[in-house]
Amino acid sequence: MDRDTAIAWLKVFQRKYKEQLDKDNLWFQTSMTNAMQMYKAIDTILHTFDKSNIKVYLNLTNGIEFLDFPDFNIKDYRFVRIQSCACERHLWNKILSDLDYNFLIDLAIGNKVIVCDTSSSKLLSRALYQGVEFIQFALNKIWLNKDTTPYVRNMNCKDYFEKEFLKLEKSTLKKIKYLRKFLNTDNVEIICVGRQTEHDGDYEYYRKILLDNMEV
Repeated sequence: MDRDTAIAWLKVFQRKYKEQLDKDNLWFQTSMTNAMQMYKAIDTILHTFDKSNIKVYLNLTNGIEFLDFPDFNIKDYRFVRIQSCACERHLWNKILSDLDYNFLIDLAIGNKVIVCDTSSSKLLSRALYQGVEFIQFALNKIWLNKDTTPYVRNMNCKDYFEKEFLKLEKSTLKKIKYLRKFLNTDNVEIICVGRQTEHDGDYEYYRKILLDNMEV
């Protein structure tokens, strides 16, 4: 599997996962081949990262755990904070306003952006399957005047996201619009990579991982 095939397969997996999330037999669980393909795709991307325009972001806090995975050999990683609790509380303005400029620049100039996160109960955290979906929807709309159809828990959320988009504060819109002058893409799409964790809420664990992997 080459890098481009791996990226394409992960996009399909991400879409299928979000479509099937509320069903008893999740798409990735009904076929071992699908699960094996997902990890093969992840491995391909991670091991070809340094020769590509892929930018990998670890979602704070649980995404830090990727630094503890033996197959995560990326040194040039970055951090972003998309809070699952903000998604649960429908704080969409906060989610957008909290986005780091490095993250936004990478998307604007057309880099392939991967966000890694872990969840205690799902393969994809709420930040990934819902938060990222709103971010993509909003950025495509603000930067490209492009309508997309978001799906969360097998539901078309376009009408809901449209209503929430109209509630965004002027300061948030101003921040996002500023990046339009750097656009080098005709589509905003974020690739999500998720794993399950047994360390949810264990901040000392995440602190130790950071200190072990960063020069202080």
